[in-house]
Amino acid sequence: MPDKNKKKGKFLDKFLTQNEHVVAVDVGSRYVKIAAAHKRKNVIENTILDAELIPYLSARGDISPEQVSKALAAVLERNNIKNASFISMLPLEFVSIKRFEVPSVSAKQIKQIVPFEAEKHLPFSVDRAVIDFDFMSLGESNSLPDDNDDIPNPTSEKAIEAKKAAEALETAGNKSVVTLAAVRKAIIPKFLELCNVKGCRQSAIDVTAFALYNSLSFFLRKNPLPPDSGDVILIDLGARRSEMIVTSSKTEELLFTRSISFGGDEITNAIATALNVPFEEAERIKCNEWKKSGINPDTEEYNDIFEPLISQLEKSLRYIKKSGLSTEQNLIYLSGGASAIPGIIEFFQLKFGLNVKLFNPLPLVNAPKTKVAPQIFTSVIGAALRMINEAKLKVDLLPVDITKLQQLAIRKKRFIQLGIVAAVILAILLSIFGVKVLITDLSRRKLKAEYLKLVPEALKVDSLEKRNEILRIAVSKMEGLTDRKTSWSSVLKTLSDSMSSNIWVNKLSVDKKNYLTIDAYSIGNDYINFKNKLIASIRFDDVQIVNEQNDRSGKSKIFKLRCKVIPDYKFTEEFNDLREKLLEKLHSLNSDNTKNNEISEENNETSVAITNNPEKKAGIPETKTQVNAFKPVKTPTVIPPEEKERPKAANPAADLMPFNKNSFLQISNQLEKSKTILKNGTGMINEKIKELPPALQKLILEKQKKNKLKTIKNNERR
Repeated sequence: MPDKNKKKGKFLDKFLTQNEHVVAVDVGSRYVKIAAAHKRKNVIENTILDAELIPYLSARGDISPEQVSKALAAVLERNNIKNASFISMLPLEFVSIKRFEVPSVSAKQIKQIVPFEAEKHLPFSVDRAVIDFDFMSLGESNSLPDDNDDIPNPTSEKAIEAKKAAEALETAGNKSVVTLAAVRKAIIPKFLELCNVKGCRQSAIDVTAFALYNSLSFFLRKNPLPPDSGDVILIDLGARRSEMIVTSSKTEELLFTRSISFGGDEITNAIATALNVPFEEAERIKCNEWKKSGINPDTEEYNDIFEPLISQLEKSLRYIKKSGLSTEQNLIYLSGGASAIPGIIEFFQLKFGLNVKLFNPLPLVNAPKTKVAPQIFTSVIGAALRMINEAKLKVDLLPVDITKLQQLAIRKKRFIQLGIVAAVILAILLSIFGVKVLITDLSRRKLKAEYLKLVPEALKVDSLEKRNEILRIAVSKMEGLTDRKTSWSSVLKTLSDSMSSNIWVNKLSVDKKNYLTIDAYSIGNDYINFKNKLIASIRFDDVQIVNEQNDRSGKSKIFKLRCKVIPDYKFTEEFNDLREKLLEKLHSLNSDNTKNNEISEENNETSVAITNNPEKKAGIPETKTQVNAFKPVKTPTVIPPEEKERPKAANPAADLMPFNKNSFLQISNQLEKSKTILKNGTGMINEKIKELPPALQKLILEKQKKNKLKTIKNNERR
């Protein structure tokens, strides 16, 4: 039964040993066998099953621990196993096995009883031994007498506590059978030398007899015998010793175990003597060329070879019958390397009068056929069943102090490996960080150099943008002047033609929005006809009489009329055509102040009079009424809005631009030149901007956008 102290730190051990292979190892006198198995979806699969022949050290067939270790390392290397955790097996000849009954209680209470029972059953002191046990409940049992009264008084404290626990539970009816295994501590280090392989450790030490029992009991569970069958005997014929176990076919409990000093080497020695050949040659003849040995199953020589084994087996059978452990046996299974000798099945049937069969353990783990005899894997497969929780009897004779030392060594090794990996990862991260810092610093220096190089270009761009803004303002002013251009001679002529002789104008005034206000007198309702004529004219819009009243005499009306004067570019069709062409150029124009002044000077030299009467082109009939036909009370005074509310311009021609086709063609030519200059300047600005870094380009574009919005707001305000 595994010690609970070995389960401490289970999670950490699992993490530190996650790359290890758990391998069952059987070190024999002729072969080193390894096996491993796992269960997937209730299906057992064999992952490892192999054997390595141990070379002889001398002609007598001797072997050394170094040769065993080399053979084990070779078979592990052949199966690509570098780190392994061994479940090895001690031969039964070094282990003392005792079977006794205790009251069926908890495992903790049984653990207190076992050391006390071990003191009376073991031939050596418990303090100098490594012991472990396993138990199974039998229900009510009277197969063995309770002889606790014959136990001498215990001396140790643990034994006293165990005796008290046993005495307190004597009244319990159910029984549990305990199978105890013990080995002297001095044997363990010598045994571990056989499995000394670099990168591997011991995880548990089993017993060969228990491994044989686990194989047989698992086989019986998969292939149950009839209810009336007797108990089953398994005899494992090794190279130097043979082991015998008896298993109950009903309860599947282990009834009896024994190690016999007889093995396949006895047959090899007989062949070597008969043929006068070395031991190694006789072993080869025994395994591969049996006919050359000259030993036949029906000869007296064959009987003499197996006589020591047969006599010991008969003695054991008499003992188990006499003691009541097993009253009837009907089946014998043979395993081990020596069971492959020809004629041995028939020979055993003749000697014991029982059914004898070869035991093949490969189907237990669904293993494929092997090159060597499958019977040699019986014990190692029984140990491998511990990996898939199919072993019915489990003990661990590995001392706790050795387990702790191995765990500390593994932890130390894994922590060193983890430290090295962490150091390498940290070094890589620091290197990557350092390279990134260096690249960032170089990029920053390069960007700074480019920035300093482009600062003068940025200043040039700002200067060009300011100049471009001045040009836009100038063009906007020119557009405003053109929009307000009105031919007042035509306006006055239209007013004169619309008035009758009963209307006298007192005052005319014009505001900034080009609204005309007329203060006049009218005899009768002639002012209404005057209003209707103005409404019908396309020269005026939004015509309204804002005030009307009778004079003191009551014979005439005093009225005030307000209307909007349509500018010339809306009034004249020809002017509209010219203006459409001009507007297409004004939207993309950027010119300097000098060009604007030149345009203004040229405009001063043009004629103010319009040669073509726009009213004729608009379809308005001419009237014979003249301005001098007015009969005003006072001479009317026309006050232009530019002279009332605006300071006098530096260029007088800028206040009133001429209105004729030639003047607009001249303006168009000047605008075309200005457009070319602005386009070249804008192209140069864009080329310079493209050379700048992306971040600087973004800043300049945002600044241009802000300036554009600012210009739009200023134009709306004007």
